[in-house]
Amino acid sequence: MSVLKNKIQLFECLWLCLFGIMFLRLVFDVFFSIYTLIILGYLMASFVLLFLKNYRLKFGIYVLFMNSIFTLIKEISPLINAGKKDYYLALIDAFILGDIKNLSLFFDNFSNAYFTELLSIAYLLFMVQLLFYFIFYLCRDEKISKAFYNGILSLYAIGFLGYIFIPAIGPYFYYASEFKSLLNGFFFRDFLNKAYPNFSNFSDVFPSLHCGVSLFILLFLKHFDKKHFYFWLIPCILLWFSTIYLRYHYLIDCIVGFILAYLSYQLAKRTFNANFKIQR
Repeated sequence: MSVLKNKIQLFECLWLCLFGIMFLRLVFDVFFSIYTLIILGYLMASFVLLFLKNYRLKFGIYVLFMNSIFTLIKEISPLINAGKKDYYLALIDAFILGDIKNLSLFFDNFSNAYFTELLSIAYLLFMVQLLFYFIFYLCRDEKISKAFYNGILSLYAIGFLGYIFIPAIGPYFYYASEFKSLLNGFFFRDFLNKAYPNFSNFSDVFPSLHCGVSLFILLFLKHFDKKHFYFWLIPCILLWFSTIYLRYHYLIDCIVGFILAYLSYQLAKRTFNANFKIQR
C-alpha cells in the first residue's frame, strides 16, 4: 500500500488562521471571556491535529469543528463587531444592479406559493447533499478524500472569516419594511420558516456558503463522479436561485461564494494531482 507524503495542507493553515484571528479579536475587544478560552482551546487543538496521521479521523474532527464554530459565531460576533454590515452589502448590490437595487425585492413582485415551496425544498436539500458527501468522500480512497476535504474545509475556513469580519443577517431583515408580501408556501416553506432562526447564527450571509459549497461539490462531482454531477445539477441551480428569492442573501454574497468555490475546486484538483504523483 502506498503511503502519501505527510505534509501540512492548506485547510489546516486556514483554520489555524481563523482560530488565531478569532482569539486575538476576543483578547483585544473583550480581553477575557469564556469564549476567549474556548477559541484558545480550538487553536491549540488545531495545532495538535497537524501531527495526526489518520487523515479520516482528522477530517471528521474538522467537520465537528466546523459545526460547533458556526454555532459559536452567534455568541462571539456581537462581542467583536459593532453591529451588522447589511448596509454595506446592500450598497454593493445597489451599485451592481442599478435601479433594481436588490434582487430579493425585485422577485417579491413575482412570488408564488408553489414556486416558493419548490425553492424551499431546494434550499433544504443542501443539508442532505452536504451530509451525504461528507460521508461519501470520507469513505473513498485516500487521494480523492484528501482532495475533497482540503478543498471544502478551506472554503469553510475562508467563509467563516467572512462571517467574523462582515457579519450580516440578510435582505429578509434589512429590507423587511419594503417587502410587499410574505413568502407563503406549504409544508416545507413552513418548516424552513420555523427552522431557519434556530440554525442561523445571524452573521452567516457573506459569503454565501450555500452557493459556494454546493458549487464546489458540483464541480468536484463533474471531475470525479460525473453521474452524481447530473443528478445534482438542477437542484443546485434551484438552490442558488433560492438564496436570493427566499431573501436570505445579497447578490454579492453569491458572487463571492461562487468565486471561492472555483478557487477551492482548483485547490482540490492540485491536491489530487500532487498525491497522484507521490503515489506513483
